[in-house]
Amino acid sequence: MSKGHRSPSSTVVTSQSIPANAADDHVLPFHTGRAEAMGRIVRLGPSIDEILNAHAYPEPVARVLGEALALTAMLATTVKIEGRLILQTSTDGPLRMLVVISTPPKACAVTQVSTTS
Repeated sequence: MSKGHRSPSSTVVTSQSIPANAADDHVLPFHTGRAEAMGRIVRLGPSIDEILNAHAYPEPVARVLGEALALTAMLATTVKIEGRLILQTSTDGPLRMLVVISTPPKACAVTQVSTTS
């Protein structure tokens, strides 16, 4: 589902969902053992392409949105309880607002981008 509209304050609000059955989307936990380093590797394939290609995001906005989607995918899979993880930011810059809601294996993103310089 994709939504977009212009608000009176010269912004564009958009939303897109990640398909639940995206085969190339992976979060892989790892542990190096001896070095005792632990982490997660996140790969978002077609689902992130679908979100980013659905809108004409400026490159910096697309990059930040992609990083936010990867971050929430990683963090949501570390939480041991059922529910949703919400990442929300708000700035005075060109990317006014970013919200990513992750309920593995799905996620939804909403952005508010300034259309003025």
